[in-house]
Amino acid sequence: MAEQSVSVEREPNRGVTNTASNWPVDKPIRVLSLVEATFVTGPAKSLMEFAATSSVQVSDLPCVQNSVVTFQRKASRGEFAKRARDWGLDVSVVREGFAFDPRVIPQLRSVIALKKPDIIQTMNFKSHFLARLLGLGKRRKWVAFHHGYTWTDLKNSAYNQLDRWSLRKADAVVTVCIPFARELESFGVKPDRLMVQHNSIRPFAPGPEDKVKKLKAKLGLTSDNFTLISVGRLSREKGHADLIEAMALVQASSRNPVRLVIVGDGPERAALRSKVAALKLEQSVIFEGFQSDVTPYYQIADMAVLPSHSEGSPYALLEAMAAGVPALATSVGGVPEIAKDNETGFLVERECPERLGARILELMEDEALRHRVSRAAKERVNDFSPETYRKNLTQLYLRVLAEAANR
Repeated sequence: MAEQSVSVEREPNRGVTNTASNWPVDKPIRVLSLVEATFVTGPAKSLMEFAATSSVQVSDLPCVQNSVVTFQRKASRGEFAKRARDWGLDVSVVREGFAFDPRVIPQLRSVIALKKPDIIQTMNFKSHFLARLLGLGKRRKWVAFHHGYTWTDLKNSAYNQLDRWSLRKADAVVTVCIPFARELESFGVKPDRLMVQHNSIRPFAPGPEDKVKKLKAKLGLTSDNFTLISVGRLSREKGHADLIEAMALVQASSRNPVRLVIVGDGPERAALRSKVAALKLEQSVIFEGFQSDVTPYYQIADMAVLPSHSEGSPYALLEAMAAGVPALATSVGGVPEIAKDNETGFLVERECPERLGARILELMEDEALRHRVSRAAKERVNDFSPETYRKNLTQLYLRVLAEAANR
């Protein structure tokens, strides 16, 4: 079954139909995205893939001219802005000194006046809030993307609550899984404005073998090791603490040396390192920090683990599946919409280190099952292609623009 965009009240395989539009096929749709990203996260990768895929007219779909506004502070390295430019995106940088700095408002208005977008697209709670506060959707159509919430502290919790006010006024809200869509409905977002669209992924392109060998040597991995990889931001909802506890159980029971390589950075880094030290796992758990290219890490992995307490459409899961690495994930959010237990992935309940550790041990002993599932997973991710993503999102733009023309 091909992955499709769906409105929340429909069955997942029915999709959203395109409203008839008088928009000329040879007329580009100008989209300006407001992006709050320092690094290239999953949502940012999908945005850049979409920009690359949609820049040329195909069939009955117009091309989309994508430009980006990103917020940047003096201390920021601006990794996202650099990578976006490398992909050929038109990037404008709005300077800010702190969260919700009022000095961003005239800068933002200036960029919008210059770019004259047909659609303004917001990608996170701050840009949602600015769009509602400044009435950006009154003169142009407003499409908001919702990727879920990070409940790391009271400040973020307060920011997340802003969406209850902001998103109700968007012309369309795109979210990444059915549970999130239902949550948004409870916030007052109208069902007919909601669309579910999972992230997209390209076929895996292996990196040079010498780079993989160097990485193995750097990490001290040998042919005797069973290597687990976990890719993701080090924040509480990603569940790395559960995985570290599970590793203690695995090490105590495994006949072979097991190594866990954690790729990512975030606010929980110090706490997770302390937990590793307390459990005496310093020789078994390796923190690699943020990596702009995770390709060689998938190439050294025997299995990927996503122990999240909350997820939408996890890019790390799609990446592992595309790379042919069997993935063990918690059955949360949109994960069961992507992978089916023992068919295209392995699923366990969340916040249960004992079960997570036991499942890792079971799968370590069943190489045939791991290979069968990873082969099926590589086929499954074809349903999440950038081409399908482009078609669904462009049709949404056309529908939103048609609704505006018919008013």
